[in-house]
Amino acid sequence: MQIPTLDLPFGRLLVAFSGGSDSLFLLSLLSKAAPERCLALYVDHGIRERDEIDREIALNRDNSRRLGIPFDVVKVDDGLIREKAKRGGEGIEAEARRARYDLLERYRSENGFDYILTAHHALDQAETVLMRILSSSPFYSWGGIKRRIGRVYRPILDIRKRVIEEHLEREGLTFSLDSTNCDDSYLRNKIRNKIIPLLKESEIDLLSSIAANVQCYREKMESLPIEHSFFSVLPRKAFLSAPLPIKECAIGEIMGGENRISRDIFSQIIKRAEEGKGRMEAMGRWIYFSEEKIASFPSLPAFFFSPLSIPFSLGGVSLNRSDDDSALEIDFASLSYPIVLRSPLPGDRMHLKDGWKRISELERDMRVPYSFVLEDRSGIVAFFSRFAGGRDRIAKEMRGRSGAKVVLEVAK
Repeated sequence: MQIPTLDLPFGRLLVAFSGGSDSLFLLSLLSKAAPERCLALYVDHGIRERDEIDREIALNRDNSRRLGIPFDVVKVDDGLIREKAKRGGEGIEAEARRARYDLLERYRSENGFDYILTAHHALDQAETVLMRILSSSPFYSWGGIKRRIGRVYRPILDIRKRVIEEHLEREGLTFSLDSTNCDDSYLRNKIRNKIIPLLKESEIDLLSSIAANVQCYREKMESLPIEHSFFSVLPRKAFLSAPLPIKECAIGEIMGGENRISRDIFSQIIKRAEEGKGRMEAMGRWIYFSEEKIASFPSLPAFFFSPLSIPFSLGGVSLNRSDDDSALEIDFASLSYPIVLRSPLPGDRMHLKDGWKRISELERDMRVPYSFVLEDRSGIVAFFSRFAGGRDRIAKEMRGRSGAKVVLEVAK
């Protein structure tokens, strides 16, 4: 059988490498097409037994060495995904996916890679379309998996599972098996294990054709004007007057080009847009509503760093040293590690010269939709909102101390 050729983007390529059959197949093709441009990155989600994960990492390291591609591991703290899933109510699978892409993007940005490659293939596309049909997802999401979203690229999206299996057998490559794939409490696993085996190959092709046709329809639809930077901004009046399919596409765009949006989230966004006020958090993003606009921006995951990492940049957010007299002066040497820069959480508060204040109260008083906080082991030591038209504030305990002057900025 002829080895499939890959249509690859330019530059350095970070491969999301779980070690399963699909990502091992992709890595095998890359070892022949562009090994000098690639690195295989394994994300340890910390949601399985430690022995299973360690065996998987060892196998993946051996396979990467055999294929001549460098290998690395990044880790989510044990239990963090389950904790966030419980708090956010979206499920472990969704939270694990979000954490995985956050870590991949952080690694890509910090290490100079141009694209993240994932091993989604034709059967994944069929499963995705079927999952969205069965879960009553909006019609626009039936377009399934996109070949490219931002810096994420999927080079084997048209390749059938049978081709993958035959290639690995022919090459004598051993892949790992994730025990969570057998858990049918996840909708995708239930579809993969119970429904897909009942379908003929022509029926699977039909599902992929549905995705292609919906994507084509979306490309030809009239679109709403959206400003994209760190904030994705949509004009509210134009949004409210648009037909429902165009509303759905616009919501998908301001949510980062994301197709995996539930009907409930769509309904909440449309309802709040009609009210023209307030904000909500969904799928790792904040959505802010006013009379004039709907603005969406990503929630910054907790980022641990030392003063040596300034200037720091992640996902359009940067913390830089500054000579500006109005910049916050922070005595980093007096902070108790770990130091964290993150998005605020409900209930967050900080000690100011005029007493304790909730972060939500500071945002409301300054009429800003969003802020960031700097926190050490003792609590929040700095509040940043100048980038959004507010003011930056320093904790009472930090006032009067000499240190590094810093200012937080977001991409325009």
